[in-house]
Amino acid sequence: MRARSSGSRGASPGTITVRCFGPVEWGRTRGRIATIVNHDRYTYTAPADVAGSLGPHTDYAADVYAATDGVRRFVPRPDDGREGYVARAFQIGHSLLARDRAWEKATFDDYCLGKLAYDWVCHARQRLKPRPLKMEELFVPQRLQSMLLRTDSLPDELVDLSDDNSGRRIAELAVLGRERAAERGIEHPDETELLGLGLMTAARGRPPLAAAASQLEIVVRDALFDFADENEEPMSAAVWDEVAERFEDAVRDRLWDDQRRFNTWLYGKRSYILQTIEKSATLPAADDRRKWVRRAMLAEAWKGLGQVNECLDAFAAAFERAITRRLNLAEQRLYRSMYRRQACYGGFVLPLLLDVGDLLKHAVLDLWERPDDPQTQDVFQRLLLYRSQILPRVREMQRVARADLPLRENVATEAAGFVQESAWEELTAHILERRGVKCPQCDAQLVCTVGAGRKSTSTVNVEVACPVHGPLPSVRIATAEFVAAHAALQGEESRSC
Repeated sequence: MRARSSGSRGASPGTITVRCFGPVEWGRTRGRIATIVNHDRYTYTAPADVAGSLGPHTDYAADVYAATDGVRRFVPRPDDGREGYVARAFQIGHSLLARDRAWEKATFDDYCLGKLAYDWVCHARQRLKPRPLKMEELFVPQRLQSMLLRTDSLPDELVDLSDDNSGRRIAELAVLGRERAAERGIEHPDETELLGLGLMTAARGRPPLAAAASQLEIVVRDALFDFADENEEPMSAAVWDEVAERFEDAVRDRLWDDQRRFNTWLYGKRSYILQTIEKSATLPAADDRRKWVRRAMLAEAWKGLGQVNECLDAFAAAFERAITRRLNLAEQRLYRSMYRRQACYGGFVLPLLLDVGDLLKHAVLDLWERPDDPQTQDVFQRLLLYRSQILPRVREMQRVARADLPLRENVATEAAGFVQESAWEELTAHILERRGVKCPQCDAQLVCTVGAGRKSTSTVNVEVACPVHGPLPSVRIATAEFVAAHAALQGEESRSC
């Protein structure tokens, strides 16, 4: 074990201790062969003149891997992950900034409140949390198209994939994704990977966004949060200030809670922070107080994200300065691309964007390999833009569908969305055949009708009967099965032509 201290001029950035583990396998994934790399662990310790504000948590450890090219790559330990890195890097970076800028206590506390507001919004419904996304979710059901004025949830600029045909556009994305997956050696990509890879391929052939940093900041915001229903009318500075003050008061009142109880109040499943603020705040429009509180908290959280971003950048700069064996140019490009603020990320550090990994997983991996490649950066930016359009539209469609009348009549059209009612018998026959549902006593064609079961917008209760031997057990068919059956029958029809 070798201890390394910083020799930097000025205030100490901290010290780093290196522990060597030797050769390990790196990068083993589905269909990919692992590479043998050298593994070290760099443990950073904050300088003594800031440690007092950190309590017992003055250390942060990162895994460092170097392949045959000798270039060191820094990644958070698996036990920490992205969230652990953000929490520790904020805590240390916050204390370093307080020391270097000689902050007043009010400023120090304001950054802490910003972090708490950011933590709150990461669990709020406005957060576009990463999740598996299926191709069928991109279709807008026919009954909702007149309300939403669109036939799918794809980004605006991808309308040229196939003129006025949502099915073909989405199918083409799947084909592009499968081709890209084969090129990358991914044998069994899931639907989210196929969609992300297809979007990457579609993005590559387009002119660069060439957006200013301020415009990219809005793209980042819209890729992380769904603020669409919060922008109906301007919010006054007085409302924001009032809610921010009540938020600070509420936090101070709970400083003596244990961590579990505090977290439940702030962002647990039964969080009641908005109710706490609403009761004490003086706001206009007494009949709509909750909306104003939520909107002001979202504004506070967006400001908090900027403060967290600033602290993460400060920590990354200190960590780099604390390394005795200085990073060479290639290592600097990699490290700064991954951990320092970059104009191509809208002025943010990449760890704050990494939980958009549902659609951007492979775009992020490309950035890891080629952080200074303009095309790789542009594809990443474009996928942020695509995510900022796709996920809110899928959410909006789901909200409208829940508010709409449940599936009862014209079930073929309602269930499959884009399927004509005349296809009902053909679709159900196809689904039942695939399931192996038939009369146990004969081969007569089954008769299917809409059942009277629980109303749902995601499944249909189908009563099944044999015209000769009478009723059979009813079955429930998901809307996804209608969509798949329709696609399969269309494929058979096109092949026969």
